[in-house]
Amino acid sequence: MWKLIESLITGARKLGNFLAAQFPPLEQTFNRVRESATNFISHPLIRSPWNRLAGSRQFNAAYSVFEHFWWPDYSKVRVDWTGLPPGGLLVLRLISIAALLLCFLLVPAMLFPFPSLPAHAIEGANGPVAAWSVLLWLVTLALAWGCFLAGAGMCNRPAFLISVIMYLWYVGWAATSLPRATSNLFIPLTALLATGMSERTLHGREARGAGAGIALCVLAGAASGIVLFALTPLGRLFPGKAIPYGACTGVLWGLITFACARGANILRGNGAADSPLGIQYAVALIALTTLAFFSSISIRGGLALYASGVAQFLTVWTGYLWPVYYFIGVGIILKLLKNTRVITSAFRDIFPSGFFVVVFSLLLLAGGLITWAPAVFDAGALPWPAAIIRSAAYLYKISASWIWENPWRSTIAIWMRGVFLFDACAIVWLLLIRRLVPSAVASLVFQTLLAWFLITEYLFELGGFAHTGIHSALSMCIFSIWLLWMLFEAGIKLSAGSSPRWPSVGRMAIYGGMLLFLLLGLHVRLALHDPKIRDEVYYALFRGIIDVGLPYFLYVYADRRIGKIPVAVHRLFAAFCLGAVLAIFLLLLDKLAVAGWSPGLFRTQMISRYDSFLGDALVRETVPPMPITWIALRGGCVIGALAILARCVSTRCLDRARRPAVLLFMLMAAATGLASFSKITASTMLLPLIPPRWSLLFTPYRQSLMIDANLVAQYFIYGLPALLLALAVSHPKGARSVNWVMGIAGAYGFYLLMTCLWPWHEAWLRSTGLLVTFGLSGIALLLFLIRIGRERVEETLGAREGLTEPEHLLGPRARAALTLTVAIIFGAIACTQIYYGRLLAYRIPELSVPVLLPAAWIRVPAAPGITGTVFLRRSVSLFNPMLLMEVRKNPKEGEQPLPDQLIQEASLKLPGFSVLKKEDWGRYSNGATAVDFNFDYRFSASASPAPLIGTKLLLQGGDERTLVITLMDTIKDWEERRWDLVRIAQTLR
Repeated sequence: MWKLIESLITGARKLGNFLAAQFPPLEQTFNRVRESATNFISHPLIRSPWNRLAGSRQFNAAYSVFEHFWWPDYSKVRVDWTGLPPGGLLVLRLISIAALLLCFLLVPAMLFPFPSLPAHAIEGANGPVAAWSVLLWLVTLALAWGCFLAGAGMCNRPAFLISVIMYLWYVGWAATSLPRATSNLFIPLTALLATGMSERTLHGREARGAGAGIALCVLAGAASGIVLFALTPLGRLFPGKAIPYGACTGVLWGLITFACARGANILRGNGAADSPLGIQYAVALIALTTLAFFSSISIRGGLALYASGVAQFLTVWTGYLWPVYYFIGVGIILKLLKNTRVITSAFRDIFPSGFFVVVFSLLLLAGGLITWAPAVFDAGALPWPAAIIRSAAYLYKISASWIWENPWRSTIAIWMRGVFLFDACAIVWLLLIRRLVPSAVASLVFQTLLAWFLITEYLFELGGFAHTGIHSALSMCIFSIWLLWMLFEAGIKLSAGSSPRWPSVGRMAIYGGMLLFLLLGLHVRLALHDPKIRDEVYYALFRGIIDVGLPYFLYVYADRRIGKIPVAVHRLFAAFCLGAVLAIFLLLLDKLAVAGWSPGLFRTQMISRYDSFLGDALVRETVPPMPITWIALRGGCVIGALAILARCVSTRCLDRARRPAVLLFMLMAAATGLASFSKITASTMLLPLIPPRWSLLFTPYRQSLMIDANLVAQYFIYGLPALLLALAVSHPKGARSVNWVMGIAGAYGFYLLMTCLWPWHEAWLRSTGLLVTFGLSGIALLLFLIRIGRERVEETLGAREGLTEPEHLLGPRARAALTLTVAIIFGAIACTQIYYGRLLAYRIPELSVPVLLPAAWIRVPAAPGITGTVFLRRSVSLFNPMLLMEVRKNPKEGEQPLPDQLIQEASLKLPGFSVLKKEDWGRYSNGATAVDFNFDYRFSASASPAPLIGTKLLLQGGDERTLVITLMDTIKDWEERRWDLVRIAQTLR
């Protein structure tokens, strides 16, 4: 209930500020309300205590937190639109009215669909649909296209050409469900009308570009001509010739359009450049002709047919507006940074310095003790002193009700263990060097809070996709207002800016069209009673954080840390896009390399892959091994592209002082683009018009749908080599040839090392635990290199005052000693893991070939009543992992399959036995099958049963026998030990 009230308050305030930003009379009303509150405070009886309270540092700090989280001043994000022409303001207010109607009419559309259209007549509807809502779709969609086309036409010719082709494609799609009709003339006529208005505006503004104008009109005219012949009765005169005849006719109409547009400017004389066609007229004309076409579709086929077409169109079209959702999603990172900064500053202002240092140091240490307390019981085999066990039990008892008994909070606490461990080490170190000062503690508090916010937001978004059923109308209305505000807040500054090729009036219209498309998509899906739309929106926002969140975070960190970034944002974005394009191209070449560069085998593999996706889109694909020659050549492509980019930047950057910083930023932008688009399905987002079968050509074998080892590995594979290369060639005094050679060689070596390790040695990395060791080592190396790069940038550009974290807590010698110590520790751990992870051969009775097991498994005598060979592995938990190997004969024809026999036998022997899943392991060994199960186990006669988990692996032999390997372990360690079975299966392939 409190959450709903809070949502209502924030939704109302966002709505009020949105209205105030668009309609000045409303803002004057709000100002009068604020003046009344100010006059109340100015009363003599209240003024004196209020002044004392307002002058208090503690009160101001607490009020800043209250204002930031519960009563923010949204007026700070308002933009002065007075720079827009009057027509632009008119269009903006029209867009605002349409957006508000889409939000507010959600409730009656969901609750009172009267008069209604039957659900069976509209594709995708799960209930009756309000007819008046469909009419609202008709008007709003026409207005959205009008804003989109008119805005692009006001900006530049390439943007308009793309927009008009998309208009012809998607609007023409709506006419394909009905026979050809003369009313379909509205589509090509609208496109030609928009082309003429665009050319008139651009010529009037530029007063040049006849060749570009002719090219634009000819291409737009050709596309319009094809639609003209394909959708009108004119095409019946030339059956099968719609494309050539339509294109030729369209070229002629395009030239006529160009002549009319230029002629109109000539007739206006010199005033053409000062009086371009108003945006309000362009939007109105395009919207009216589009509305006429939609009305003809509704009259000819009925509202139900039109509603079905709109629902299909918006499902596809808004899906391709993923960059907007990505942009909003990564904005959450900036919000979390603001939250952390506000809270940390409030803590420092509220509490005295000495109190702040002592209390918050103890709080950080207490957080570590509470989160690590259950680890004492997880490692029950260790000889813990009785005092530690009693303390851990007490901490667990007092925190169980509000942490460990809640699955969500307990997961956050487990993820925070590493953060609190770092805090404890930092506090001890700061005490030793006598630097435990308020700024240092504030830095630790800031980092801890930021980690908590990031983990909480990630798990909240990840767990938000489990909704079932339709959401309430009120909650969805609030959600739509939230989405309206997010779109408004994210796009308002971008659309308010101006440049020669992207004037503010054009940006504003494009922004308005995008806003209406997204809100209309939400309104339509909810009016159809579709329960999945909210989760799809959250999923798009979530993917924005996962796919491009780290590059954005690095950008924000650099901007906050060193001040103004020495590279323009559009150049960084261009470098990011270059990396993304290279990643997509390499994904295609990967599949050709796996097929041995054979076209026939390549086609067969793609057909098989497509069929598997149709069968189960969620199946996890195994990354096939690639030829070593292609891995080497692929590395040459990646490092070569980065080196070429570095050379171009170094040559074109004339400012020697800024050159090192520019090189670092540009190479890291390209590397993050490579990493981001090497792990996501970029094909359906970037190439929406290609068939689904072709989209698999650009889809990676493994896609990261969350923060996992694959995501981290991709950033290591591309980010570390790029950073090494950038540091080598960005010397402040200039890079010599030897720097380039060493940088390229080092980057190439790092790339080959990491590419050979991941993902083709994933089983070895996970089984030995090296994945965690190498991952932490990679993070430490990445932070170390980022630190060097930051110091180099600050050295060349000059560091700013007031940094978030204290500078030079460690001297050069201390940093070198710490680096060496960390390297020795990680090296020792890695060597130990490699030693105990090596494979040893064991002879199994009735099996002709030896079985290879990791050396950590020790063969022990079988207990009475157990048949087979038993292996144990030492563990810190009370239960040591166990492997049981036995050879079973394959059942004869007509008998119960062996997996079912084993399941039946285990259910009779193990209490509480249940099967979790049955999985085909053919990707590891031919004919292999794995069955996961759980059961109850008593560690002692007096103890309560505890859950254990296990896996039965069936490996087919060549002599009608099957090797059955049963793994049993605790829930905590089972996933890691399961990878031992993968290694065994791979050796018996």
